[in-house]
Amino acid sequence: MVRDHLLMRGFMDGYRWEGDEDDYEFVHVISTRNKEGGDQDVEDLGHDQDVEDLGHDQDVEDPGDDHDHNVGDPGPDDEEDQDGGHHEDEDDGPSSMDWVQDPYLQELLLKQTSNARDAAREKAKMDQLEVDAVTPLYEGCRPEDTRLKVTLMALQMKVKHKMTDTSFNDNMSFWHERLPKGNTCPTSIEEAKKIVCPLDLPHVKYHVCLNDCIIYRNEHAECTICPECGVSRYKKGKKAPRKVVWYFPITPRLQRYFADPKQAKLMRWHAEMRKGEDDVDDPKKKKKDRMLRHPSDASQWNALNLEYPEFGDDPRNIRLGASTDGVNPFGSQSSTHSIWPVFVWMYNLPRLCMKRKYIQMSMLIEGPKQPGNDINLYMGLLKEELATLWDAPANTWDAAAEEYFPMRAALLTTVHDFLGYGYVAGQVVHGFNACVRCMDDTTYRQLDRDPGSSKTVFMGHRRWLRDEDPWRKRKDLFDGQDEPRRRPRTRSGEQIDELLKNWNECPPPGKKRKAPEPLLKVWKTRSVFWDLPYWKILRVPHSLDVMHITKNVCESLLGTLLNMPERTKDGPKARYDLLSIGIREELHAGRPNDDDDDDDNDDDEAEDTQSRRKGKKAKKIEYYCPRVLHSKSKEIEQFFDCLLGVKLPYGYAGKISRLQEEIVVILCELEMYFPPAFFDVMVHLLVHIVEDIIQLGPTFLHSMMPFERMNGVIKGYPLHYTFIRLYSLSKAMRIIRHNIPDIAIADPFYMRAVHLATAGDRAVASGYLKDFFLANQKKCNIVLPVFPEDKTCTLISITPKHSMATYLDADGKSTTDYTNVKAVLDDALNGYVKAKGNMQRPNIRYGKHVFKHQTKFPCVKKPPSSNKDAYYALYHMDKFIRDQQQLTLPEHLRDWANKLARVPDDGIKQDFFRIQVEFCEIIHQDVIRSAGEFYAGHQPSNSDIDTMLQMQGDDYRSWMCLKKGGGFIHAPSGKS
Repeated sequence: MVRDHLLMRGFMDGYRWEGDEDDYEFVHVISTRNKEGGDQDVEDLGHDQDVEDLGHDQDVEDPGDDHDHNVGDPGPDDEEDQDGGHHEDEDDGPSSMDWVQDPYLQELLLKQTSNARDAAREKAKMDQLEVDAVTPLYEGCRPEDTRLKVTLMALQMKVKHKMTDTSFNDNMSFWHERLPKGNTCPTSIEEAKKIVCPLDLPHVKYHVCLNDCIIYRNEHAECTICPECGVSRYKKGKKAPRKVVWYFPITPRLQRYFADPKQAKLMRWHAEMRKGEDDVDDPKKKKKDRMLRHPSDASQWNALNLEYPEFGDDPRNIRLGASTDGVNPFGSQSSTHSIWPVFVWMYNLPRLCMKRKYIQMSMLIEGPKQPGNDINLYMGLLKEELATLWDAPANTWDAAAEEYFPMRAALLTTVHDFLGYGYVAGQVVHGFNACVRCMDDTTYRQLDRDPGSSKTVFMGHRRWLRDEDPWRKRKDLFDGQDEPRRRPRTRSGEQIDELLKNWNECPPPGKKRKAPEPLLKVWKTRSVFWDLPYWKILRVPHSLDVMHITKNVCESLLGTLLNMPERTKDGPKARYDLLSIGIREELHAGRPNDDDDDDDNDDDEAEDTQSRRKGKKAKKIEYYCPRVLHSKSKEIEQFFDCLLGVKLPYGYAGKISRLQEEIVVILCELEMYFPPAFFDVMVHLLVHIVEDIIQLGPTFLHSMMPFERMNGVIKGYPLHYTFIRLYSLSKAMRIIRHNIPDIAIADPFYMRAVHLATAGDRAVASGYLKDFFLANQKKCNIVLPVFPEDKTCTLISITPKHSMATYLDADGKSTTDYTNVKAVLDDALNGYVKAKGNMQRPNIRYGKHVFKHQTKFPCVKKPPSSNKDAYYALYHMDKFIRDQQQLTLPEHLRDWANKLARVPDDGIKQDFFRIQVEFCEIIHQDVIRSAGEFYAGHQPSNSDIDTMLQMQGDDYRSWMCLKKGGGFIHAPSGKS
């Protein structure tokens, strides 16, 4: 399948096959037959069967695209299947929008609400969706070109071609102006998202104890102090939580796959569409070809079906996998901040189930530090939903069978790197019992400290040989001892479950307690997944990650063979290890090699000492690495190739049992030649990989490779809570940015790095601001919204040519530390001057250009009880642009304000009023309703607004005043 896929699709866009023409023609015939509707090879299923892109938008080039309207909806992946740009099954027929009228799909899309008002709002959205599905793009267009379909296709192209927001907006505006007058084509990404907003998916945000003791929900929902450690739930002086976790329920996401007839058929692929006898009509009676190509061919899948036949009888019941790993959201190696996304995928699908569009994010754990063993607190959210899907199936519409069925789901395995394995499984992954499979029967040796390697190594692979194997008694070839022991005993899931149930000292989540001694020196805590009723029958509940094992073993192997300074496992300390163990006397440190000519080098007094030392080392490499090691390295390479080859239908599936014997022999042979320091836990884990293949199927289906790619995508998104607020504001400001001629608004995203206090991130922010200053030299002012950590929002008015920076802070008792902000602005100003930027009033201190920072500038203050800080930042922006007379301004700002005041009413002022209407609409629709993230709290109540009116004498309701029939009106200051 892989071979055919490469021949047809190539490695990348524009790739052309230039090999054997016969092979190309063979693949071309297969492809043609599939297009004509003939017998399609099941190995090709899933290539062009895409999930319908329901308006989700993930644009790596502009990280903010997704997070202002629907924060963290990674859903069924919205990215178009980009297999070489081929989309053979796309159907743009006239009935493509009929699905909107489907009552079953409408029931699925209609969100559950807690009150009648929200229910009416959701119903109105669905009604509008139906209207858009039949509204023509313009009068006289083709019947199938409706507003909804064109919008979906435009968003689809945006994702496929990785268009930025600006590019998308320009493109849509271009076509809107050129289509007939009165057309309904959206003109911006914001308008497009409003059209498809009923298609988004729910998410829940929970507050978490700073020490990972509890999640504030259920009985702890109203607590303000953690009952376990006594730490406050909120940050000091604010109602902002100290830590949060976002949870994305998987049930509605799984149900949407069954709402698509094509995807619903693929969910039964493992049982009904595998290769078998063509003359058998009953799919259950088809004989499988005994090839190990999918988890459904492996032992663990079948064991689950045998233990729970009511679950296995319906092939639509879902087998899931889960994975998590730490991600640096800032994309900077200088920052140690990490967040932990949790991914879930479905094994029911064909082998393309590991494609990005089928991998869903179920949880996002906020940093800044890794949760460690307390990750089980968060995994409890996923476990609860999995338990619900097991005990109380979700009533789901199957579009292929046209019937409802009770959808159940089971977690088949989890995939993590070795450190994550220890966190999720609750096992020790370092020290004497670092092997997660041998557990307390691990064969280890502690090497001596200086001058030795001082490492814990894992040798003794002769335990896996047959009892009569002669190598068991060849102590002279190995570690100086005979090996009478058999392979380590393996505890069953029932035994482990019983041990952990009876462990009275199992530590609860939280970092305030001293951790007890690990149970049997193996288990640090009890994984929450043991609460699942089927977990104890799984032989491999947590799989080994072949990707990282391959990487680490190859680095050690090649580093030793090539004597790479930072990678080699050989050297003086390794030679002392041989001496201390008493093996291989000919390799002990200081023993000369009779075959080399070191004496000649030693007699050469004129030769440089360092060069002579290098010369000696080069000669010893040949002695350290005899020819037999090169053959062993090839065997290791063939072993990994064989692991990857298992996925081929005509591959090495029949050699699995032989593969286990070969890797044991390879490891034993390596023990004969390599120093003990070579055998770290990663090398030892090779002996357990074959068992994972037997239980779970081909390695690429339980490897970290696809999730590392997903982490790379996530790094482009602003996933921190503050980032979400920043992008909400940034989105709204884009409307103003190109309509006010005398002011420029900088993107607040770049200032988020300032608070990390790392030189690399500050350089990024100052570099952006320098370029922004240069690009806007003709502007009177530059406005920069800033969100200091744990403080209120601040609006900074900057005039680089006058070296002025004015801080409009709505907090009357602000203690904000602007040290880092000032440093970034000053760095940007210096870069601006060096780049020959316009400078009229320089301010030089210690030989550098710096701003005159006015941090105590008088401005409108928010009430003491209010936490609507971003609201006031916007209010100041309004006042700063429209009504400068109310503020005490420096002379150059007052001159600019007077100039603006002389503009006729139908000029800039009226233009701003129009912009403000659109501005407020975006804030109200996309920000306020999105869980109140814009305010770091909740939407202001009427009583709050009345309080503001009494204290300030201004009418803040002009920002939220709705007119009949929708839309906004601008109420003049002081009037309702």
